[in-house]
Amino acid sequence: MPGESVIGNQRADEEFTQITTTRLIIRRFHKTDASSFSALRNYETVARYQDWPFPFTEKNSSAFMEQMTCSHPDIAGEWFQFALEECKTGTLIGDIGIHPDSHGRGEVEIGFSLHPDYQGKGFMSEALATVIDYLFSKRGKRRILAVVDTRNAPSQRLMERLGFVRERILADPDRDDAAVNEYGFVLTSSRWVAQR
Repeated sequence: MPGESVIGNQRADEEFTQITTTRLIIRRFHKTDASSFSALRNYETVARYQDWPFPFTEKNSSAFMEQMTCSHPDIAGEWFQFALEECKTGTLIGDIGIHPDSHGRGEVEIGFSLHPDYQGKGFMSEALATVIDYLFSKRGKRRILAVVDTRNAPSQRLMERLGFVRERILADPDRDDAAVNEYGFVLTSSRWVAQR
């Protein structure tokens, strides 16, 4: 495909480097992000509703950086993470992950995390709206799914503000606590266009 090169067995999307918003640079991860990224993932309040290894080691982070620098944001069945950098300070403050479905239905799952100091200030809303626009307009997606822990009220409110509709409760077989469930929130491209 135009704008892509092969690195190992991965495809790098050369056309995607970054998207700039009012306060953020949404970009690829760089190898130099490893230390900041592991620190972010080791905040207990950030990791609480996530399923990554905890503690998240420098080795985990370095391996992640290696993978992300040569990944394409639209490989079916594989996660791609966008780094969120604050424009003003150049600080890595969070990330957004996307997981295109492997069945070619134009669906993608989305997930996110944000540094505690930046929560409640509209940063994630700004970032997600931009990535949603990118997924619908540039990647041609039709439907986005967000899976949110039923105990995570702030993320549920964020999904609703962005126009996602809560469809169902999902049991998470990968969680140690069998009592933990998750909500499935869905946003379609037609709904996004209509509300924008």
